[in-house]
Amino acid sequence: MILMKALLDIADESGDSIVSELKDLLFNRHCEEQYKLKLKPVKADDRQFQTLMRDDVENYNYNSNIIRNYELFKKLITASIENNYFLSDILEGMKQLEIVEIVLDKSQGDDPQVIFESINSTGLILSIADKIRNFVLMDDVNQDYLFENYWLPIEEKIGSKSLEQFFITYLDYKVSEKISSKNAYDQFTKYVKANNITHEA
Repeated sequence: MILMKALLDIADESGDSIVSELKDLLFNRHCEEQYKLKLKPVKADDRQFQTLMRDDVENYNYNSNIIRNYELFKKLITASIENNYFLSDILEGMKQLEIVEIVLDKSQGDDPQVIFESINSTGLILSIADKIRNFVLMDDVNQDYLFENYWLPIEEKIGSKSLEQFFITYLDYKVSEKISSKNAYDQFTKYVKANNITHEA
């Protein structure tokens, strides 16, 4: 969606004919304002995503991954045009992408946390914070409440890049074992289970 927004803005500036098609892909046209966007990102990214989609440039946070990725896509698109590609070539390439949906059934023994860790084991390495967030939130019926009232405020105050060190420091205070980035997640889950700590606690 961010790539399509970058493509739309460049197409709009140059008067390219794909503008209308891109708008159809990005926005629902005949509905209330709150339902215009076809994608609702995770809450941590939603504010900047909304800002980007509204072209509210004055409120861009250039440290946000949303805005940084948007700027990167614009540079890459511009470089592609300089190499004699058309905007329609990029859009056609995007249409070749496929989305894979994985449905979990706990009644069949599917464990969301185990599957989450194994799916990602061959891709981008998960941070300690990613693993802990999913361990705490994934199975909880109140995950939206816990995310909004606990996780998101911590992430906003500490910063997503500092969360790993935050959890290592927390565990250093709570457990006697030596904590490092290699064992922090295992030590966290072990500590929570051994002390019967609820997700909210």
